[in-house]
Amino acid sequence: HSEGLIATGSNEGLIRIFTPSGGDPIHTLTGHSNAVCCMVSGRMGTLMSGSWDSTAIVWASFKQVLVLKGHTAAIWDVAILPERGYQITASADRTIRIWHAGDLLRTLTGHADCVRSLAVLSSDEFLSASNDG
Repeated sequence: HSEGLIATGSNEGLIRIFTPSGGDPIHTLTGHSNAVCCMVSGRMGTLMSGSWDSTAIVWASFKQVLVLKGHTAAIWDVAILPERGYQITASADRTIRIWHAGDLLRTLTGHADCVRSLAVLSSDEFLSASNDG
């Protein structure tokens, strides 16, 4: 869309896609079974969402492409390292997971409480923030 798109996550587990001009959603994405609490846009129209249902979903052309399962608690943030093709998830289970094409590559541990936020610094670096002070 030339004017861009707006994606919203909901407590019902839905992602609604709107145009900036408003009105009803032009797409509703279903796949999560609990609140969608984080999203990030990727290249070429992809979207990645994380949920309290402990999953992350990668969407392309408004359809599920990958479902990332393995966390044991809510996913609080998601990030993409597009140059490497990595998806990153941060969870209340105190871990960060690095994925590639739906496969778990690595689980990072070390936080003593919920991992709340991720920030991408470069093509191969990111930061994490946690409740562990």
